[in-house]
Amino acid sequence: MEVKYFSDFFGRRFVRALQGALLAFFAPLGWLLIQFLSGVSPLDAFKADPYLYYYMLFGTTVSFVAFAFRLGIEEERLRQLALIDGLTGLFNARYFHERLHDEIETAKRYNLPLSLAVLDLDHFKLINDTYGHQVGDIVLKNVASVLMRSVRQTDFVARAGGEEFVVLFSGTNADDAAVVAERIRMAVKTSQVRIKTGGAIGVNVSIGVAGTPHLALLDGDVLYARADAALYQAKQSGRDRVVVDRQNGVAHPGQ
Repeated sequence: MEVKYFSDFFGRRFVRALQGALLAFFAPLGWLLIQFLSGVSPLDAFKADPYLYYYMLFGTTVSFVAFAFRLGIEEERLRQLALIDGLTGLFNARYFHERLHDEIETAKRYNLPLSLAVLDLDHFKLINDTYGHQVGDIVLKNVASVLMRSVRQTDFVARAGGEEFVVLFSGTNADDAAVVAERIRMAVKTSQVRIKTGGAIGVNVSIGVAGTPHLALLDGDVLYARADAALYQAKQSGRDRVVVDRQNGVAHPGQ
């Protein structure tokens, strides 16, 4: 889903293991210090029973490294839980806004194109009211699955809340992102969810797209506001369609 995220996961465990190894190194030194404070020469203490200190060094190293490695895994698991939407398995709104800020900064620094698509399921409340929230949850998970199958590994997909999803297209201008958005719209439209009664239900999505070159990237709030405005236009125009924000020039917050 995201290369950097999993590389951080891998690194965190080994950083903790290294910290554990460093702590373990001081265990026999601490015991020698105690001997010294007790009036025993540390060198004599070591010569008297070197295997004791070898054992202490080896044993504490293995124990501390294993414990720290496990701690790193637990830390990353908790971090993952804080960033993942529990229903769909996509990233959540909190992490989306973090990632949006990072992508904006990268796009500015390297003069790269960047686009954002905001998707909203059409008449989703009707699905919940007709079939129940359990079926609604299945529909949301199905849409999430369609999204992940429809984008590149370098793209970022998140559930922004409720029936709204977002896709960040790094290195992609708005017109090219709109092509992918249209493919997503059709994929969702043709994907159906089987229900217990034996029937199947489908759902449509409206999508708003904003990005370069129609938008000069100032900050993530502007980009999101423009994509959301395009989504609103798609809803007002009859739903089940993709609308691209094409305002030229520099976008200022509040416009």
